[in-house]
Formats: sequence, structure tokens, C-alpha cells
Amino acid sequence: IEKVTGQKLEDFQADCFAHIREIAAKLPVRPQFLPPDVEALEERAANNPNDAAVLCDLAQAYLAAGQSEEARERAEKALAIDPKISWGHVVLADVAMQQEKKDEAAALLRKAVANDPGNASAWFMLGMLSKDAGDVAAAAEAFESGVAVYSVNPKAYEELAGFYAQLDKPKERREALESWIKADPHNSEPARELLGIYFDEKQWEDVLRIAQHMIFIVP
Repeated sequence: IEKVTGQKLEDFQADCFAHIREIAAKLPVRPQFLPPDVEALEERAANNPNDAAVLCDLAQAYLAAGQSEEARERAEKALAIDPKISWGHVVLADVAMQQEKKDEAAALLRKAVANDPGNASAWFMLGMLSKDAGDVAAAAEAFESGVAVYSVNPKAYEELAGFYAQLDKPKERREALESWIKADPHNSEPARELLGIYFDEKQWEDVLRIAQHMIFIVP
């Protein structure tokens, strides 16, 4: 190391780690959500009965636990306190979707994004409802709004790639597949699709880049 770099090993390692930290600080990180502690949230809600955000957290925890009725009750209480809290509408929309009330769910989700355009979950749910209704253009628009807020959701880019294929938007499809790779670099599916696209277009530099990435995933 010292012969090649002119640095002592300790100094070389320190510089390497500093460089890695600099790179890592710029990487979008996909958060790992822990299962909600329902009991702790119930206690918080009891101590803060007029806090709409706490009630929404509890409602989402009930949803995750499969307790839809309890989730609905807490979401309605939250909305009674703050009619514009978007997560209240999202929880009610989720319950409505479980009951196959898709029109009601869509209306609730439209309220959610109107009150809070930064609620990515609401955009993605609205996009899936549009997809189910056969409105691919509306689905794509909803997912575009979602990834503008939360850019590390690989499922969103998978859906967008499919929408753009149906809408005959090759440029946008390529961009969605590239973003899918960045969001989920160990998934070979977007790389396989891109490799075929770039090969057909004779974009050999991109073919080589994606082929090398695929070999890294599946040697």
C-alpha cells in the first residue's frame, strides 16, 4: 500500500473510510419499518386524546394488525379533530378497499393528496385503483407523483415501466427501468428488460453496462 500510494496503511484506510462516508451520505436510503407497537400507541393516544397524528399512527397500527374496525374508528376520530389530516383519509381508503368499495376509496385518496401532496402512499394507492379501473394514463400520473415524493420504492418503478410500455412511451420506460435498478440493485428483472431494449436499439455501451450489472447479480 505504501509503495503504491505513498501513504502509510493507517492513513490510507482513514482516507478510504472518509471517501466511503462521503458517498454513503448522498445515497437515498430505503427505510425499514418496524412492526408498530400497538400497546405503546394506545397509551400515547390515551395521553393525547386530541392529537390527530397520534390517532392516525394508532389507526395504521390497527390496520397492520388486521383490526380494520378499530382502524376506522381511530381514523374517523382523527379527522373529527383535523379534517385535513391526510393519513386519516388513507386509513379509511384502505378499509374501503378491503370492503371492495373502490369508488369510495378513490374519493378518500383524492382528498388525502389534495390536503397533502407529499403523501406518497396515497398516490401509490390511487395509482393502483386507477390501474384496476383500466385507466393506465391516470395510474402513471399518480405513480409519477408518488415517486417524486418517495424515490426509492422499487415496486413503483416496476409499475411505471409497465404503464409506459402500454402507453408506448419508450423513453419513459427506459428511465423507469433504470430507476428500478437503482432502487433494487439485486433484482435482475429490470436489468433483463433493459438489456433487451438496449440490444434492440444497438446502444452497445448501455448493453455492456447492463450486462456487467447482471453478471454481478447472477454470476
